[in-house]
Amino acid sequence: MNQSHDLVLITGNRSGDLDSLVSSYVKGTLLSLKEKKNKQVFILFHFPEKEWKLHPEAQFLFRGKDIFRENIIFLDDLKTLNLEKLSEEDRLQIILTDHNRPEEILIPFAGSIVEIIDHHEVVSPLAEKIQKVIHNTGSCSTLVAEQFLEELKRNPASFSQNQIPFIADLLYFTIRIDTDHLEENTFFDLQKDRHVLERLLPHISLPEQFLNQLRKKKMDFSDFTLEDHFSKDFKAWESGEITYGISTVYIDRETFFTMEKSSPSAEKFLKKKRIGILFLMHFLKEPILKRELTVFIPGVFPYKEEILKAISDSDLFEDIQWNSNENMYFFSQLDPRLSRKKIQPFIEALLKEIKDLK
Repeated sequence: MNQSHDLVLITGNRSGDLDSLVSSYVKGTLLSLKEKKNKQVFILFHFPEKEWKLHPEAQFLFRGKDIFRENIIFLDDLKTLNLEKLSEEDRLQIILTDHNRPEEILIPFAGSIVEIIDHHEVVSPLAEKIQKVIHNTGSCSTLVAEQFLEELKRNPASFSQNQIPFIADLLYFTIRIDTDHLEENTFFDLQKDRHVLERLLPHISLPEQFLNQLRKKKMDFSDFTLEDHFSKDFKAWESGEITYGISTVYIDRETFFTMEKSSPSAEKFLKKKRIGILFLMHFLKEPILKRELTVFIPGVFPYKEEILKAISDSDLFEDIQWNSNENMYFFSQLDPRLSRKKIQPFIEALLKEIKDLK
């Protein structure tokens, strides 16, 4: 890396879902078009390169394109950028997409955040200097797509002939994956998503049936181990002295319990990720759309009984059931529309209330 240049790092969230990868990639591409001479732009895929296999839908959507050029890096490569030195010299800028708080590894450089593009609720104050594009759309890619379409209208010559349909495909099909199953309600401004889809449609190159292929790829877990399921869509939070993780997994609880029994992985995963408790949100589409919750609580966890009672007594889940493994507890979610982004604030408030009572 040429140290005489400033560096801009664009990064999605830790789970590395399709929306996170596409929004950060497209934002980085737009910035690269503007900063060819003045700044170096790197797009961080926030997971180790070996975990790229856990994102078959992203691999399929990128269609084998050579995206891993010098401006695409994985978490393994972050240390090569010498962020400490750049930050000390005030030559580092960070842009967050699809999340509004820096993930753990970037917390020391939070002062370098210059822009946030996100569709999640902001739960703690953000610095005044940060440019904020935050709206409750169904997909963060919708917000990045607006920037792409604006730049395309203003300066079409800045894009190569192949870039326009490629970027449009990435955004269009990601937004469709994110929003097609959502209903109009107070949680999402789907009108903004729909409007952007209409504007992207003339620029895409892939046929509509590509969406069905993409959905199949997203749900293809035939080669996944249990740890792969945990890792694919994992995020962690700190609540006081408690660090907890939530993973969306695409297997039913019976299959999960069978896999866990044959090859115990939950406790190893907790230790590897250095978390105290793990919430698994089972997302099932067949035979009907539903979500289930498994809570893995190791025996040393201090608030076990309080957490189980609070979940059981809430209006989000049905009565508690449990597996023969005493560390696994199962709940059925009453409203299948509530995703992790809606359940996580409930868990955060629950942990805070329990600790305050102690």
